[in-house]
Amino acid sequence: MEVDFKESHRKGLGRFFHALVLLIFIGGIGIRLSARGRAGFAWEAARDVGTFASVGVAVTFFYERFIRTEERKLYLSDLNQLLSQYLPSREDQLIVYEQGRPTLAEKLELINTAQFEVVELGIALRTFVSYFEMRPAAEFRDRVATLVARGVRFRCLILDPASRFLDKTKDREVFARIEASIQYLVNLGAQMPSFEASPGFAVFLYDRVPHFAAVCVDAESEHGQILVSPYLHGAKNAESPGFLIRKSSHPILFDKFWQSIKSLLNEARIARGQASSQDKN
Repeated sequence: MEVDFKESHRKGLGRFFHALVLLIFIGGIGIRLSARGRAGFAWEAARDVGTFASVGVAVTFFYERFIRTEERKLYLSDLNQLLSQYLPSREDQLIVYEQGRPTLAEKLELINTAQFEVVELGIALRTFVSYFEMRPAAEFRDRVATLVARGVRFRCLILDPASRFLDKTKDREVFARIEASIQYLVNLGAQMPSFEASPGFAVFLYDRVPHFAAVCVDAESEHGQILVSPYLHGAKNAESPGFLIRKSSHPILFDKFWQSIKSLLNEARIARGQASSQDKN
């Protein structure tokens, strides 16, 4: 309401000044014409007043109001074009999530851009699994199923419970979380659409412990994206910062992470209970 009042007030003042300047302009011309051809100091003064009113006030106002306004518009347009050319857009930036991993809405925004493939990498993928278990189906599960039905392949990479780097005695809690995630995701994958002889949603187990979690979207395409969340000692995984890397803007950095993830994938084995013919490439 206050904004509407100010805008109405501003427009009213603008009309008033336009009318006032027009009146001064017409009055100045009238005085000038009335004094034309007449002698005497008073008439000369009147001509000067008329000239000042019509030229000095009115013309100056119209110049400032219209010509200078257009010049400013052109200047701002050129400045905006220049800044757009030399300053990076959001698409060209390395996006950092300082407070921790992205929210569910931000994650959905990322995976919804997938056209071919989404790769989920983590030690146990408990956060990923929790989206299916704890959220309403329409909020996450159904959206993933829609992507799979559309032809997007999901590959989940989890640390192998049989890994030589996992001590079942000391890491009982981690071992239990891994086993629970594998069982849940394998059962979930069985309910997802398949692509010919290859499941659209598959679970793979790798042996070596990674230093980060990641979500890869269409990594082999020119529009590939990788969301990386490093495992930091002394910090909860969910609170570790995340970095969204786009191949188009940071190809070298992108390739380093993608090659690391591919090495895990190439060495991984498919989890039991799935089609053994699943293609990892």
